[in-house]
Amino acid sequence: MVCCGRAVPLLGRVLEHRSATVAFEEYRPVLRRARWLLRHHPDVMLLADRGFANRELIKWLRQSRWHYGLRLPCDVLIHTTRRYPFAVGTLYPPLGEARLYQNVGLWQDGTHRCNLVLATVQGAKDSWAVVTDEAPTRQTLWQYALRFRVEELFLESKSGSFKLEDSRLRSSGALERLYLVCAIALLYATTQGMAVQLSGLRQQVDPHWRRGISYLKIGLRWLQGVLHKGRELLSPVALLPQDPQPVYRNPVLWCAADDRLVAIPRGMRQSPARAEPDAKVRFGDDLPEAKAESGCRQCAALPLSARKLVPQCTQPGLEYGHYVHPDATRFFVLGGRDGLV
Repeated sequence: MVCCGRAVPLLGRVLEHRSATVAFEEYRPVLRRARWLLRHHPDVMLLADRGFANRELIKWLRQSRWHYGLRLPCDVLIHTTRRYPFAVGTLYPPLGEARLYQNVGLWQDGTHRCNLVLATVQGAKDSWAVVTDEAPTRQTLWQYALRFRVEELFLESKSGSFKLEDSRLRSSGALERLYLVCAIALLYATTQGMAVQLSGLRQQVDPHWRRGISYLKIGLRWLQGVLHKGRELLSPVALLPQDPQPVYRNPVLWCAADDRLVAIPRGMRQSPARAEPDAKVRFGDDLPEAKAESGCRQCAALPLSARKLVPQCTQPGLEYGHYVHPDATRFFVLGGRDGLV
């Protein structure tokens, strides 16, 4: 699940597989277990990469009443108002633009109906085609961007903080037990970092004026100080629903000055407090690019909610790099190339 800008492991299973594309039957037990653990939370959304989009998964999500944001491969056939199906890759918009579609049929038979959001983002390697059961808006892109937070979790586990790759284990059972130990250590260090932040001691391990590293690294640095510098071991706190001090970032948003999608959150960037103000968007088969709100932050005459956040701007009213996701109470289940969290 997503907490304060990072993915925190809730449930996991190691599978021995030759491809990043795994059959639904192999990871369905993990989803069923996650559904049981989150049974008291009515608002759950699954975000997953291209290797997870299939008929069986969408059917299971609908039966479980989970929302979803799934990225499609470029060769998936879709049905719109045209007579014949065609590959979704033929609809990719130009660089910096997005297109929104409602009630699109998927695959050859077109029986699975959903909504589709397409975007070509500057700085991203490939265009995005995201299907969702919710209304297609730019908020769909912000939500799907949360999926990249699981990549940083895998990075921290494999080569960042815990060096799992150095174990050179080849047994899936041994790796699963090792990752369980790693997940417990990651959770404890993250809660220790949050306790450091709440105690006002962060600058002893993170000298930035504002928080510049994750709570995991803050916690690990504090624990090293406990061992070597005689610092006090703080009582762990529960995972915080809201970040008391979001990490300093440089997000670049929808540039409304020329109606271009210049960037959306990648990695751990936080999303805007209001990602979909009052944009004028039309739906249809030959939909042009979605219109953004007018104005950027460099123009003081425009509404504050419609301004772009830029590094060189000093205008008061919006904190630089500070965003809080609007879905603070929603549980996001994340899936990427290296696994499902």
